[in-house]
Order: sequence, then C-alpha cells, then structure tokens
Amino acid sequence: MSLSDRIAANRCRVAECQRERVADAAVCKSHLADLWNHRLDRGPDGSFVPRRVFVARDLTRFAA
Repeated sequence: MSLSDRIAANRCRVAECQRERVADAAVCKSHLADLWNHRLDRGPDGSFVPRRVFVARDLTRFAA
C-alpha cells in the first residue's frame, strides 16, 4: 500500500470532503451527526452523499 493510498484511506467518505475521518467511523467529525440522523445516503462504491430533501410547495396562492 502506497503512502497516497494510506492517506486516502483516512479521508472522510462523504463526497467532496477532504477532512480526516474519526477513528472507527467512515466519516469525519462534522458528518458523524448527519450519518447518525440518516441524512446521508450510501452510494454503490461505499461513499456517502447528502440525502435529497423535498420541501412541500405552497399551493395556496394558486387556489381560487
């Protein structure tokens, strides 16, 4: 295992995050609460992406 592989193995598994991960976890300290609160979805390659959030639209202004 090369040095760059070992460095990459210690990075957070969330997409576009370059922080070092927490011991015994796949994510960094700032994403750990998101993981526990099910706000991250796991991709097929094992990386995490933020879960898409759908917000209800206000349709009351169209009701006549």
